[in-house]
Amino acid sequence: MAKILVIEDDKIVASIVAKFLSNGGHAVTVANDGDEGLRAVAADVPDLVITDVFMPEKDGLEAIRELREKNPKLPVIAMSGGGSGASGGEILRLAHILGAKEVLKKPLTSAEVLGAVDRCLKS
Repeated sequence: MAKILVIEDDKIVASIVAKFLSNGGHAVTVANDGDEGLRAVAADVPDLVITDVFMPEKDGLEAIRELREKNPKLPVIAMSGGGSGASGGEILRLAHILGAKEVLKKPLTSAEVLGAVDRCLKS
């Protein structure tokens, strides 16, 4: 069982991802934005972080950058459904460049989430 932090501002998406992870046997904590997520990591480093890219306050790209600086070995998965301005694929490529080990495009399936988690935890 891994401790996983999900950083997601959409409560419905956060609940769905948390359910996927819980059903997969993982312990899940949810943060509502990048700042809250970074505070959660500082208080208790998880085994893995899954973060949305587009969020208020501190977005996922900023959170990934800061997580890489402070916890370079902590695996991060970025997820996005797209957003205004740039395509979801471009944003996810940028998240990968910034240090996300895996990227997921919303809408998500349980198999996609759990597969990405397994790959990150095994590497």
